[in-house]
Amino acid sequence: EETEEEEPRLDDDAAAQVEFEADFASTVPTPSSLPADYDDRWDRSHVRLPCSPRARCADGAPLWPVVVRALSRPPAAVDALLETMATLRRAVGGEWGLGRLQALLGSVLDDAGRAELLG
Repeated sequence: EETEEEEPRLDDDAAAQVEFEADFASTVPTPSSLPADYDDRWDRSHVRLPCSPRARCADGAPLWPVVVRALSRPPAAVDALLETMATLRRAVGGEWGLGRLQALLGSVLDDAGRAELLG
């Protein structure tokens, strides 16, 4: 039986890159539309997908409808993206900071990079 392990933490000097591409015009997958062989592992070696039936808000409600609602209109500006991230953070009771994301979006990326990210 697999047990849930403590999440790995990145130190202040660690850099992580997550490549994410979403087509918001396409059908949003739901937990009920996951393939039969979907392997929902929650351990140190796997990403915890927000569409997982095990992904829950702080109040115990399923997380996926909150994510779908928050992203139903893709953020068109940096402030809108940061507010969307803050909404999701509040939903799960998270304490992660958004300062580095704000710095990346505000000063590291140029106008072309922000336009590409925000579509």
